[in-house]
Amino acid sequence: MIKPLSQKEFDLNMTDKSGRVPLQACAYQGDRQIAKLLLRMGARINFRGGNHGSAIHTAIDGLNWPMLEFLVKHPGANLNIGHIELPGRSTSLSLDPPLFHALKTRRRKAVLILVHNGTGLDVKNAASAQKVSSKAS
Repeated sequence: MIKPLSQKEFDLNMTDKSGRVPLQACAYQGDRQIAKLLLRMGARINFRGGNHGSAIHTAIDGLNWPMLEFLVKHPGANLNIGHIELPGRSTSLSLDPPLFHALKTRRRKAVLILVHNGTGLDVKNAASAQKVSSKAS
């Protein structure tokens, strides 16, 4: 007999060999039904897998605007996620916040979605400490 996934006998935030978690794969592919299921079962929306960033970053990379809309409206989604400290390491992982990522990759639709859903315009790029508002002008 197959046990339902809701029994959580596996880690929903387990990474593949590239460091990506299932929610990031769904975000990149645009599979909102599976993303909803994973989030309902406890997948962490702000989880940063490898150098891929969060699910929001991977939705931008996959050009999946309906998925991006879904993710940014999810309770607890951090629209300004970027620089993080790695537990137990002397180094940190720097990645552009989603708005910087969208600007640098010229994803205008992503910029509009993020701004319309409340991303901070005073958020800074970890590498350069530039304000997004000055970059956008």
